[in-house]
Amino acid sequence: MASSTTTSARRSLRRLSPEVIFALAAEDGQGAANAISNVRTMVGMWYGYADYFGQSYDGIGAWNCVCMVPSYDNSGTVQSVGGTIGAKKFLDYGDKLGSPYERFDDRDIRKQNYVYDVATQTHGPGMFLKGTVRANFGAGDVLKADADRDGQDLVYVDQLGTFLGQGRALETVMSPRWGETNSGVRLVKYPLYPADASQGFKSIDDVQFRLAEAYYNVAECEMRKGNSTEAKKYVDEVRKRYFKSADVNSALSVPGPGFDAFDMDWMLSEWGKEYLGEGNRRRTDLRRFDKFTTFLPSATASTSGTHCHRLLSL
Repeated sequence: MASSTTTSARRSLRRLSPEVIFALAAEDGQGAANAISNVRTMVGMWYGYADYFGQSYDGIGAWNCVCMVPSYDNSGTVQSVGGTIGAKKFLDYGDKLGSPYERFDDRDIRKQNYVYDVATQTHGPGMFLKGTVRANFGAGDVLKADADRDGQDLVYVDQLGTFLGQGRALETVMSPRWGETNSGVRLVKYPLYPADASQGFKSIDDVQFRLAEAYYNVAECEMRKGNSTEAKKYVDEVRKRYFKSADVNSALSVPGPGFDAFDMDWMLSEWGKEYLGEGNRRRTDLRRFDKFTTFLPSATASTSGTHCHRLLSL
């Protein structure tokens, strides 16, 4: 159990956060906290996470079965590390729901690999792991894959398929059951700081309601009334923090990858990006926008209407 001094310091940090409106108390080592941690970190407890962070949650092992919905199909030339060269973006299919990684503007500071500076105890602003993964917050040796790619360098690809040809021949678009060890970009929204870091992320409260949600709720209401310009103002109050000063005006002036207008599809996408990996809210958003049962035409779809099931973003 954390000392009273450490616990008091953490509570002070929570009170200083202007973003947190409501949260559930949690502390590492306590039963309820471990249950909360298991839910909120499951998306980030990929194979090798203990080597990357240098520690693990008490009593909670790694689980490699959660990754980002892929942004690319499996066309092109297969590479030895997995994935292909020359793949097609799902954005180019007309997809308005998936492709979460490529849905982020390239100027968005979140769209980069997560890093942690041990000396200054500062982290981010990236919140993903893509490409070659190294231990010790990316500063150590290259981590090795297991299972189907046992012994190979661990290289996460933004695709999902049987690139080794095991179990089933590679198809242009495949069900998530056919993913490999390194399939999909990994999300690091709930990282584990080193054990001696003052922030104590393992014991951070589980946030249920952030200020951003209040802004987005108003924005959605304005959008549903047909006031897209007003809706955009509220969304921009949140997303402007994700761009450098030199980029913010130009970045906010466009709806971003996959969209031509600031409309309801764009609003739903902004909900998805802001709350990527936070709880189980995506299903509720999709149902509210009447998109939960939407399908994405496959790359081999005929004019008769063949479809593949939609993959839901985290």
